[in-house]
Amino acid sequence: MRALPAGLVQAQEDLAWAQHIVLFFPLWLGDMPALLKGFLEQVARPGFAFKPEGGNPFAKKGLTG
Repeated sequence: MRALPAGLVQAQEDLAWAQHIVLFFPLWLGDMPALLKGFLEQVARPGFAFKPEGGNPFAKKGLTG
């Protein structure tokens, strides 16, 4: 697993601090814009959004409780 880019450290800290997050975006061909999707995929990395336990990589969901 590669290290988190320095530009995303603050974003992870802000997301961990927030109790609720609301995202508004226009639908782009039935999905969210690619820039937003890429950002969320980079921020929600293993170890932050979820923690592996045993053989199940999604056992402990860090952001969803």
